[in-house]
Amino acid sequence: MGQVNNRSQPIYLTTVDQVVPQIGRLNSVGDADIALFKLSDGRITAIENFCPLTKGSLLDGTVSGEHIYEPMREY
Repeated sequence: MGQVNNRSQPIYLTTVDQVVPQIGRLNSVGDADIALFKLSDGRITAIENFCPLTKGSLLDGTVSGEHIYEPMREY
């Protein structure tokens, strides 16, 4: 797992039009990989691209509403 400095300043990773709805986009901040997702309501969320349970990537997960279903887990 990478470390991201706690900052009060925003970090700009990409432009809104580069984030496709419900498809993850990988960006790096320091040594952390960050997965960006545009939800169906247009909001963009960011989460570290790492599942602590399976040690897998969230980037390939399925987005439904506000949830990411990680591909390495059975639901």
